[in-house]
Amino acid sequence: MWLLATDGLAVDWLARAIDADAARMTRFFTAQRGPWGFYGYEAMALILDAVAAAGAGPREAVVRAARTERDRDSMLGRYSIDEEGLTTSPASGRLAIAAGERVWDRPGLT
Repeated sequence: MWLLATDGLAVDWLARAIDADAARMTRFFTAQRGPWGFYGYEAMALILDAVAAAGAGPREAVVRAARTERDRDSMLGRYSIDEEGLTTSPASGRLAIAAGERVWDRPGLT
């Protein structure tokens, strides 16, 4: 039977305690690239870069600079901002347990 859970259950002590057979059938759904604080950091970095790009222009120039961001390299990976103002980065990912550690799930991990 599979154990599927949110990142709230993806804790170090569980990863160390779960046996290898159970670990093969365990996945945690969580933020794709890293802890939530990184998302706040990147959001602020994007806005600061947009303010710098817009210079002393009006607020609309800052919004335009942020919304036209393409292939931005960040601590979360590379992303763009689409026409609706959303990122092209996936919103969620999966963690698995391998050798007693939490790792990003990838095809063929089991």
